[in-house]
Order: sequence, then C-alpha cells, then structure tokens
Amino acid sequence: MNNYTCKHNNVEVEDYCCINHFLDAVIEEVFDTDSDFSSTTIIASGELAQDLIRLLLSATMDDDDDFVFHMGMVDFDSVEYGQEYYISINTDHEVWCEPVCHDGIYYTDEADHIYVYEDSDYKILDKVGSDNITIFGFED
Repeated sequence: MNNYTCKHNNVEVEDYCCINHFLDAVIEEVFDTDSDFSSTTIIASGELAQDLIRLLLSATMDDDDDFVFHMGMVDFDSVEYGQEYYISINTDHEVWCEPVCHDGIYYTDEADHIYVYEDSDYKILDKVGSDNITIFGFED
C-alpha cells in the first residue's frame, strides 16, 4: 500500500486466502442485510474484474443448481480499457459492471459497502461514497 490519504475515516484492510473466500464473504454480506435494498461494489481491474464477474454469475445455491445472481448490465472491454471497473451487486441479486473512468473522467459510485482491490489507483477512494470501505488483497 502507498501513503495516499483519503477523505474516508473508516477504511479497513483485509487479506483473503483466495478469490473464492473473498466472494464467499461478499455474497454472505449481500444475503445478510436487513434492508429492503442495499448494494455492494467491488473495484478491480483487468483479469481480476473478469474473474470476479465470471464467478459471481456462475455461483449457485448450496441446496440446488439455481444461479444466485443474474446479469444487470456489464460494460467490460479488457482489450482497450486498462483501468478499474465498478462491479456492483444489489439485494435484487443483479450484477452490474462499468468502467470507473469514462473519457478521462472518474465516475462516482455510492454503495453500502465498497471493496477496493489493493492494486487499484487509490485516488478512486475520492470518488466513492460509502461509510464501509475495505481495501482487500490475497495472501501470497
């Protein structure tokens, strides 16, 4: 991590053993909410974003083979766009994905909980609105 200072007071840091345990924690959070509508956003780039989307859309329930999530809208271009993506999951079990940056302008994202991958540009933290932000990584 670098020494970037952001406007958020409560930023946690969490290391997961692998992508599957990370997504288990995110999915559990989506299902454990008491509110009628909430959203969780993951900020990641490139191959990690692609893997996260693939794993989310292929996740099934333990007791049957029904998929947990369905696709809302996915705007993903790993060839020409080399920056981060917002991957959003809501309590309607929809997965949305869009580039963080459009034509050099960083878009804002507001969610109940935001996870930012440790290799992301930390200036993105200034463009997110959440009281729950976790910078995450994977153990080596």
